[in-house]
Amino acid sequence: MAALAKPELAKRIVECLEGSRAQILEARFHYPTAPLLPWLCRAKLADLGERRFAMYFWTIGHGGRTRSPGEYRIQTKLEGGPRQLAFDQGTTLLLGYYRSDLDSSGRAAGNDTPRDMEVFVAWDPLHHLRLGSSSSCQVPLRTLMQAREAGLGEGMRTLPSSASELVIAVSARNLDLYLEHASLGHGNVDLESLGRAVVMAIKRECHGIDFYLLPANGLHSDELWFPLRCGVKPKEPSLIDRPVHIVRISICSGSSPSCHHSSKSFLSHSSVATGFQALAFK
Repeated sequence: MAALAKPELAKRIVECLEGSRAQILEARFHYPTAPLLPWLCRAKLADLGERRFAMYFWTIGHGGRTRSPGEYRIQTKLEGGPRQLAFDQGTTLLLGYYRSDLDSSGRAAGNDTPRDMEVFVAWDPLHHLRLGSSSSCQVPLRTLMQAREAGLGEGMRTLPSSASELVIAVSARNLDLYLEHASLGHGNVDLESLGRAVVMAIKRECHGIDFYLLPANGLHSDELWFPLRCGVKPKEPSLIDRPVHIVRISICSGSSPSCHHSSKSFLSHSSVATGFQALAFK
């Protein structure tokens, strides 16, 4: 795995947030030399005003040859400084960054992730108060793929202490939404609210295109599913014949005879369907 240097990773965070709902006003590393972290930044959030964050971040890589093909992790090394997270300089965030072209170890393990895949993962820093010289935080490949395909992925980890930890993954373009929802800490993130925000962001990107599930495999037509591969507005209705991770969403206008309007708007956790076709209508 080719890990990005901390200044490069910080630069990528700023780039991902340009023109988004979370603008970095100023930022610096706490230490001039290793471990550099935390990265202290002041951000302006669209609906919340200014917030300060203390970010710890590492490149996500495959767990190694002795691990399962689907296990990924960050190695949370803090060398040359205190081996504990700071909580007195803003909201502390513990992040990982995944990019497909950096994942040589994963490809060697048989994982052929999309070449444009770029995802941020967040762990609960309160479960990782003290970091060793080479401790780690895990995330399964399926959670990374959920974030890539649906904009948001999540999963629960059981820690050695038997406590449960919520792990959240977002596509790079949705990092701003995570920052907004985690402005009071990772443990205060409302997944349903974050899911709605992701859905609305995708709807804006799709320029208001409606997607309908055609009745198949005995599903009831009032079940509306939205395949989240719509970054470019198509010029004409198109069939999506290879299903990807999809989520239930209520942007259907109800004008299609193949679709009944759903009054709810939420992400259906870990919803993966097979054998379906969907039509996209302008």
